Amino acid sequence: IRLRSEFAREEYVITGPHRDPAHVARAGSAADAFKRIVKANRVFCSPADLPVLLAAEKEVWSAADEEPPSGSRYRKCHGNASDVLAQAAHFDAYTITDLATAEARLPAASKILLRGVPILRSTYIIALLEYDTARNRNAEWFVEWMMSYRGREVVQGLRSASAPKLYLPERP
Repeated sequence: IRLRSEFAREEYVITGPHRDPAHVARAGSAADAFKRIVKANRVFCSPADLPVLLAAEKEVWSAADEEPPSGSRYRKCHGNASDVLAQAAHFDAYTITDLATAEARLPAASKILLRGVPILRSTYIIALLEYDTARNRNAEWFVEWMMSYRGREVVQGLRSASAPKLYLPERP
C-alpha cells in the first residue's frame, strides 16, 4: 500500500426512554446494552427499512450472543431514521440510529443512552494500493487530496436526506 488514510467515520448510537428502565446508559458496550434490553423485557424498535442500521443492529445482537426480544417486544419500525426514532418514542422503546439523525431529530421523550463504543462505528478508509506513473497520477492526486485538510472539509460537508453525516477522525 503506497498511501492509506482513514478519512471519515459514521457513528451510531443507542437511544431510548429518558427514564432508561433497562439501564442502557450504564452499559459498558453495545452488546451489554442489548443484553440489558432483553433482560429488562423492554421493547426494541428495529430500523427495518435502513440496511446500514439493520446490519449494525444485527452485528450487536451477534456480539451480545442474544436473540432479539420476542413477540411484541421486537418491533420492525419502518421509514427513514427520523421515522424510526418517532416510532421508538411512541412505543417507549430502544433503537439504534446514526448520531447525526439523533442529534437533529430525537423526540423529546427519548435520549441518546450509549455512544462512542467501537462496534457502533463504521470507518471509511482510502488507499492507493500500487503506483504506476503512467496510469495512477490521478489516483495518487485524489488520495492525497482526500487526506488533505480541503478533502476532509468536503467530506465533512457531505449531507443528504438519505445519507448520515460523516465525522472526521481525530488528527494526531
